Amino acid sequence: MTDTRNDAMLLLGPTGSGKTPLGDLLERRGLGGRRCVHFDFGAHLRRIVKHYAQLGAMLKTISVTAAMDPESAWRMLIPSRRE
Repeated sequence: MTDTRNDAMLLLGPTGSGKTPLGDLLERRGLGGRRCVHFDFGAHLRRIVKHYAQLGAMLKTISVTAAMDPESAWRMLIPSRRE
């Protein structure tokens, strides 16, 4: 019978304490004979913050376009498929 448990471990600590390298190591090597998946919340938050200004500018452009031409705004959000 396969072990179907979904145990979780939350690594907490101050910035620079080594949580990310430890999570990466556990993902590569596993722990206690079980595989691990590392989800680095901090890395995802840093990426969001880095691109926040770009996203804001893009959304502003789309909203202004939508006010003038809703069909063009829709095409900006969902590009047409090339067949």
